[in-house]
Amino acid sequence: MNPGINLYPNPNNGEFVLKIGTQMNNMELLIENNLGQIVHTQTVSQGENKIRTKNLAQGIYHYLVLENKQVIGQGKMKIE
Repeated sequence: MNPGINLYPNPNNGEFVLKIGTQMNNMELLIENNLGQIVHTQTVSQGENKIRTKNLAQGIYHYLVLENKQVIGQGKMKIE
């Protein structure tokens, strides 16, 4: 996994920043609910990416950062 990927604040209110420290190609953010269903997708790039997911309910979500469909970073986040 890539240590240059940071998501903050965590917990958040559905708006957060995904910071990616290294340049990569074809990057995408996927957010899954606790059933494994993809509830948000967004193209991301190097630097700070502002993510807005106001339609998601409060709870814990799993996020994946992909490069060319390969997982390069992942973690959990909480929406309050």
